[in-house]
Amino acid sequence: MTRRAVSIALGAALIVATTGITNTAAGDPRASYDRIILADHGPVEPDLLTFIERARDVMWHGGANVAAGNATPMGFGDVLADEVTLFVGPPDLVEDDRFVPVARLPRAEAMKAIGRAVYDEPATDRGAEMHAGHVLKALLEDGLVAPNSSLSGEVCTGTFEKLAYADMTALLEDTGTVASDWGVARQTPAETRFFRGGALRGWELGQLLYVDADAPQIRSCCWGYLVTPEGVGDFVQMGFGGGPLIPYLANHVCFARTDQGWRISAVAIRKEQ
Repeated sequence: MTRRAVSIALGAALIVATTGITNTAAGDPRASYDRIILADHGPVEPDLLTFIERARDVMWHGGANVAAGNATPMGFGDVLADEVTLFVGPPDLVEDDRFVPVARLPRAEAMKAIGRAVYDEPATDRGAEMHAGHVLKALLEDGLVAPNSSLSGEVCTGTFEKLAYADMTALLEDTGTVASDWGVARQTPAETRFFRGGALRGWELGQLLYVDADAPQIRSCCWGYLVTPEGVGDFVQMGFGGGPLIPYLANHVCFARTDQGWRISAVAIRKEQ
């Protein structure tokens, strides 16, 4: 059994037994829970990492150029596959958590469709492309790149093993939390830029972590009160570059190797259908 499988099995068993979990109401920053590692991937292929960096740059500059009225309709095409599949998944925790394909889009139409799928509002073609560029840039920063079982094994960002539905619902009930309070570490503490204090240390890549949305907020922007399994909490900068966590119910951007090298082949968005 791999280290990841052992970690998940132990975590699930402990959750079912409710060992080491403090039964607290949401908003209690002293809540404690079990240490669970959901991703323990090997290294990503260097050429894919290089492509992801390039694609992130294209999305950033492409979105900015569209906003300024400077980009052509094909301004993002260099990093897209000839066809891009749009998947949609449930936005809330459900027993059958899977993405379903809703459209297979030619390159020239993909960014417009993605932008409209994300924002669900009328938009010009250029406005939809701008929204899509910003969203894909953020997803390309998520890391944890690996084959995703919810997306037919496609290689995607933000990929980690999910807890069984019964185990996750038990965790939520025992801690008085909801799924949106939980994330998976895409950065280690050493890679995380800003802490309000110095108390938080010791989590690792791929670890399930709780953010107390009901903790008293501080006035400056974009901080979250992150609580470790030991019940130690502190404010961590969650904005300005994505922050250290990927939502437990994550969106994804996926890749395929083509004759031209790696390209973005699919985008998976959580939304009501």
